[in-house]
Amino acid sequence: FWVVACGASQRRVPPAGDVSSLVRQPSAFNAPQKPLAMALRGTVAAPPQIGEWGIEFPLQITNLSSTHNSSTQNVAGRVWAQLPLLDFSLQQGDVLELHGELFDLPRTGAPGERSRQARYIEERCWCLFKVKNASGVKLQRRASQNSWPAHLSQIRDWLPARYDAAFRQYEYSYSSSTAQLLAAMVFGEGGLPQQLPRLTRDRWRAAGFSHLLVASGTQISIFALGLLGMARLFGSRRWISLFFIVPVLVFYALLAGGSSSIWRAAVAGLCIALALLLGRETDGLSLWSLALLILVLINPLQLHDLGFQLTFAATWGLLVLAPSLRKFLQKSFGRNWFCDAVAFSIAAQIATVPLLLYHFGRVSLVGFGANLLAVPVAGTLVATGMLGLVWSPVNILNYQLVRFLDGLAGAASQLPGAAPETPLFSLPLTIICYVTLLMA
Repeated sequence: FWVVACGASQRRVPPAGDVSSLVRQPSAFNAPQKPLAMALRGTVAAPPQIGEWGIEFPLQITNLSSTHNSSTQNVAGRVWAQLPLLDFSLQQGDVLELHGELFDLPRTGAPGERSRQARYIEERCWCLFKVKNASGVKLQRRASQNSWPAHLSQIRDWLPARYDAAFRQYEYSYSSSTAQLLAAMVFGEGGLPQQLPRLTRDRWRAAGFSHLLVASGTQISIFALGLLGMARLFGSRRWISLFFIVPVLVFYALLAGGSSSIWRAAVAGLCIALALLLGRETDGLSLWSLALLILVLINPLQLHDLGFQLTFAATWGLLVLAPSLRKFLQKSFGRNWFCDAVAFSIAAQIATVPLLLYHFGRVSLVGFGANLLAVPVAGTLVATGMLGLVWSPVNILNYQLVRFLDGLAGAASQLPGAAPETPLFSLPLTIICYVTLLMA
């Protein structure tokens, strides 16, 4: 606990000489911000996130100059850059010159507004740099095409394009949006070169299907089982196949965007691979605890990340709540696969409800029923979607299943009371909810 607390407090404070010292105002919490007009030169430090209104990424700066002063000074640190949409693509490693304004990190204002400070600090950015017009962005040098970020970016661009080309081959309508949805379900939305449309994301969130667009244990399990099956087909020994699977799982986690959910699943998968290599048994709750401990020690600020909280809460529900709920259902309806499916689906959703009410004051009620149908279809799509990259005819099935899920999300989100709003839960009330669930 103390190691994590010390690590988190150290990460919250910018290092000496950081660029944020130019605009940071520690004297008063609500002190008015004083943006500085600046020209920055630096390197894109992570894959840019492309949304409907602009592009965001951390920029590792090398020098800056004031627009009122022609002198240039070398500085250290990162800024979180916010750019308008551009007519050319950016990738990690590109060198840019930006003209805009330097801001201190924003503070929450309205009640219930989520703070993004932890998200920025997690990327080692203690200030923002906003560019209003595309004319303020100058590409100085492209990233090396032989670097691993460039190769990852090329693969991320190729995945939805591969599905789109297959759907166009069969003259299906809405091929681009359907290809994006399929790529998000197979490789996670974090690995997409461009975000899904806002209406699609809102529709899937209201239906309780957001977790289907996140790469997690389902993708890792199917991917690992496929690799093990291929290794056995070619007669590889166990230890050889495991040494082959480990780097492939790490590469998949990076390709999927490196979100908290995929790293949790990847760490658990690597531990299972090590246990198989050593001939040891595995325990789900121990793997859950080990993955949580490793990720928090690496970056304590992940505890503030909503995706991190939800993925560990949902997995905790599967490990702790689902067995008890399954026993309860079996007493009433007997032993059958339907009771198991209901138990696992409801347990994962119940475990995330207190967090959703704490952050948003809203929870999808229709998701409890709709997920019983959506989860098996989405699990099938993960396997057939991977197969569709190498064998095009299976994309005939993929298209129909994706359109079915999108239609189901649309129908579920339109039901009366699909996602009712409630007052935001306080932190003590959220903790009481989890203690109650554990006792139950």
